[in-house]
Amino acid sequence: MKNQTITAIFVLVASAQFISILGQISLTERAQLDFAVSLLQNVAESDKSSVLSPFSVSTSLFIAYLAADGETKQQLQNALGKDASIPEFRLHFIKQLAYIAEAESRNYTLSVANRLYVREGLSVKESFQRVLGFYYSETLHKFNFGQRNTLVQV
Repeated sequence: MKNQTITAIFVLVASAQFISILGQISLTERAQLDFAVSLLQNVAESDKSSVLSPFSVSTSLFIAYLAADGETKQQLQNALGKDASIPEFRLHFIKQLAYIAEAESRNYTLSVANRLYVREGLSVKESFQRVLGFYYSETLHKFNFGQRNTLVQV
């Protein structure tokens, strides 16, 4: 219980600082903040030590959003962007990923390591591959999941 309280205080302080630095925030930024707080609170409930990046989780889920359709796509958009319009929601991730890609001009390095593996022989729409390249400068990696141990070594 003590760890949960400390985590909750840390999250609230970080949230307040985030808002005070940025001033008015967009609906997507508010949704991302809510997502991060909720994720950290859920992890804190386990009473186990964990290292977790809400940003990495949300960018990974955004890949799933890009590939999804119908109810799944709507659920992911609601979890990551809540009341934001779809263009605002997508623009948020474009800006975040572009900011990281331009890290060379800053005094630190921040990298996002999201990679999407698909089963060898699985047909993936060309349009999704283009979108993945646009947002992440990444391509699909085909893999034989029967050889999982070699993936771990890579």
